[in-house]
Amino acid sequence: MRKIFKIHIDNETRKKPLPNGSLYLPRLLTVCLCILMIFCLSACGRTASKSGLMHYAEDTFGDCTLIREEHSGSGNHEVRTLYLKDKDTGLEYFVSSEMISVGLDGAVFGYTEQKDSDFHEKYKNYVIDLAEQEISKLNTGHPAQVLFGDFANKVIFDSRTSDEDSKSVCREVAKILSDHDVKKYLKIDFLVYCENEEICAGYYDFSSDEFESYDPYKVIDYVYENVDEDAEYRFSLGGSLDAYLTYEDLQKIDPDNKTSGVYGTFYFFTSSTGVDFYAFDMEDFGMTGIRCVTADTREEFTLSPS
Repeated sequence: MRKIFKIHIDNETRKKPLPNGSLYLPRLLTVCLCILMIFCLSACGRTASKSGLMHYAEDTFGDCTLIREEHSGSGNHEVRTLYLKDKDTGLEYFVSSEMISVGLDGAVFGYTEQKDSDFHEKYKNYVIDLAEQEISKLNTGHPAQVLFGDFANKVIFDSRTSDEDSKSVCREVAKILSDHDVKKYLKIDFLVYCENEEICAGYYDFSSDEFESYDPYKVIDYVYENVDEDAEYRFSLGGSLDAYLTYEDLQKIDPDNKTSGVYGTFYFFTSSTGVDFYAFDMEDFGMTGIRCVTADTREEFTLSPS
């Protein structure tokens, strides 16, 4: 059932001049856009047809043959699923089309069609299975683990490794994967870690053959050489200065709030005296120097003399 929304304006309101038209215009536009969205989503829509879903699969994943079709429901509850076989690899996968609700805070504005498939996951696992043996036999001179995940692929070196060597190893692993990626479908990239999975050293993208160094040892070495040689490095997180400095300190170094929305990397340590502190490179925020602050008070951290 289509809902009709009425905007009521009483006579007294009509008589009152708007104090600032520029303030009301964005609100009016927002209301109009919401109403337009409701009407668009309420318009006729349905799941993809069998032929339409077949064309989608071929255009997106390549030539395939139909194994079977499943279809159930009608209207906003209609679901169509095709089970297919990829001609290049022999992989069996599905593509589906269904209507899903669109709304806000529990209110449903309408329904829209959504497609889904498990091809990406199955194809990635297929390529990895083919490449795994070759990758395990690589002898790069830099021992490392290669981990493949849903959100990120990782190369974790056993020890500290230079940017040049990291890039070289990633390129060799990526080349093996690319050779088995017959569809040239996968995005091949790696997050690079050194010593353990807590020191992220950089990012490698095979498509451009570029390695972006995160230079974590600039901060880590500084801490060991200038703050506490026996500190324990724990992990790093991305964040903004306002989360790690006091308001007063932030106003001193950034009175114009230029670092708002700027993110850097913060390195977490526990000192030899048991104090948790953060270290970070101010260059991430357009300044100079490396700072260390305590986790509890966010005041400058220095190792107290024993």
